[in-house]
Amino acid sequence: MLRLAFTAAALILLGACSQAEDSGNPAPTGETSSSSSSSTSSGTGGSGGASTGTGGATLAPCDDAGTCGDYVNGCTGCAVSTTCAEHYEGCFGDETCLDFNKCLAACKDDLACRDKCAESNPVGADRYGALVACIVCDACPNSCADFTDFCL
Repeated sequence: MLRLAFTAAALILLGACSQAEDSGNPAPTGETSSSSSSSTSSGTGGSGGASTGTGGATLAPCDDAGTCGDYVNGCTGCAVSTTCAEHYEGCFGDETCLDFNKCLAACKDDLACRDKCAESNPVGADRYGALVACIVCDACPNSCADFTDFCL
């Protein structure tokens, strides 16, 4: 059931991503960050360690786009060609993920229909979900902030 909720949220995201392009999210300007870190390691016959860091957060490479976008534009467009390229190719280069995507497209905004897509094609749903998680949670958490509710 949690998987279906995740999938439904992911589907809403990518359907809305292209609409988010005009959402008025301001593009980050002149952001800087600083950090300091320390690490220690010790061990016999191996190494162990810990590290801690403090300071300002840095944006993921694509997240400075300022808009969520779609597979061509904005942060999403950047992410699928860089950070999430493996997930993108893994999804759209796989028949189960393509079939899942086609099923979703036919559903439009019908959540019950989308749930049926996920139930009938769990492998495609998982691959599609991994792509969306990479985009929204890893590569574009600021640019796609409206869709990060399902990120773990």
